[in-house]
Amino acid sequence: MEWCTSRNNINLKQEVEDLKMDLKKSKENLGKSEINLSNAKTDIRNLKEENDVLRNNLKEYQTALDQCEIATDIYRKTSPMPSPRDSSKLDRKRMSTKRKKINKKDISGPTHDTVVHVSGAKMVDSKLTIIDNTGLLDPRVRKFLALAGINGGASGEQPREVGSD
Repeated sequence: MEWCTSRNNINLKQEVEDLKMDLKKSKENLGKSEINLSNAKTDIRNLKEENDVLRNNLKEYQTALDQCEIATDIYRKTSPMPSPRDSSKLDRKRMSTKRKKINKKDISGPTHDTVVHVSGAKMVDSKLTIIDNTGLLDPRVRKFLALAGINGGASGEQPREVGSD
């Protein structure tokens, strides 16, 4: 009888150890899932911000295009074509008009909704994660940086933990 009880105790201890190992693996998988969920939420937030920026840019470009078309139509309707002999008078007139100098007050700073932190790092689940928002940059800015020889970074990369290269 004692032999059966000790055998049952050994079996129960082995089962407890197996359950502890399963619990440890489950906790590790849960931690990885939480990190993946956090990264997915960051990606969704970045995509929503990029979508908003692109929609606003599209509205601005469409408004500017409409204004240009209206101005072109008005100019065509109201201004007669100058004759060749009048062109020298127009050139002198253009040369004589002085242009207003630009001062610091004429140049506005960035507004809160147009500032984009291109890259940086933030804490996610007690780990430092590198964030890359180059996808949020205006395409004209990206083109300008490319012309200047500045690499746009690793656009499209997933956020990653520091040191996980």
